[in-house]
This record gives sequence, structure tokens and C-alpha cells, in this order.
Amino acid sequence: MRRDARILLGALGAAALLVAARFIFTSLNAYFFYYTLPIAIPFAAFLIERLADRRGVSAALVDASVVALALSRVLYPVPFVSGHVLFAAYAFATARSRAVRWSAALVLAEVMVLKLALWGDFGTPAGALSIAVIGWRVHTRLVGPVSRGTETLDGDATAGRDGSSTPLPLAGETATTIAPGGRPAP
Repeated sequence: MRRDARILLGALGAAALLVAARFIFTSLNAYFFYYTLPIAIPFAAFLIERLADRRGVSAALVDASVVALALSRVLYPVPFVSGHVLFAAYAFATARSRAVRWSAALVLAEVMVLKLALWGDFGTPAGALSIAVIGWRVHTRLVGPVSRGTETLDGDATAGRDGSSTPLPLAGETATTIAPGGRPAP
């Protein structure tokens, strides 16, 4: 099974567990389904992707800082920051898998429509997007640019239309060309 499919299945499973827990322990309402539940899918996909990735301690600290600030909105009224917009924008900008990027993009679009068009909230999305851009820039400096290739199960990215795959170098490494016979090319 491809990596994106595993991430998406895990995220959908987490969302299903959230619905089940919410149904068992409290009543369900429309707000839960159109605002709270959708963010669970990119959040679970993001966590699955990050747990499978080895991007380093510094990148993990940036991830944790952004996630902590986004989640703090649940407990405290952090001014000028939308937790949904912050997390979805950061996840979209730093994700390697299509599952995370697509789910984050869809939730970001939905939340922006709700906040801007329905609720007239322009402040919290602007603040959240600003912080997400800062987090993305710091993350990019630590890890390098995010690969947008099609990933396979082992994390390789498809280089061409012919289906050949080339492993991506990690941040700080340079790509090495392998000559016939398995030796590095000069």
C-alpha cells in the first residue's frame, strides 16, 4: 500500500474514532461536524506523516511549537490567532504527502470561507497565516525545501514519467549519481 494511502486511512480512522467518542460521551451537533471534525483528518494525517519521517529534533520542535499554539486555542482565547488556520496552513506548507496537503488545503479553504464570509472574522486568519508562514520558513531552513514528488512506500520520489524512482537526499546531504556497476559517478 502506498504511503499516502496509509496516511489517509489512518487519518480517516482517527476521525471515525473521534465521531464515535463524541457520540458515546456527548451529544452531536452541527458545529462539531462542519468545524471541529474536519480538522481532525489533516491533524491525524500530519501526525502519521511526521512519526514516519525523520526530519530531526529541530524540525520536530518547530512542528511541536506550531501544533501547541494551534491547540492552545482550545483551552485559552489566544488573541489574533485561529488554531484551525494556523495548523492547516502550516501542515499544507510543510507536508510531503499528498494526503496531508490535500486534506489541509480543503480544511483551510472551508475554514477561510466560514471565518471570512459567514462570521466576518478577518483578524484571526491573518494572524494565523502570518505565524504559519514564519513556521514554514523556519522549518524550510532546518529541513530544506519540501519535496513535491509522488512518494512510494519507502519514501522515494518518482523522478520522471517513466516511473523510475530516485531517492531524495536528506537535508544537508547532496545527491550522488550512481554509475553503472553501483559506484558513485565522478
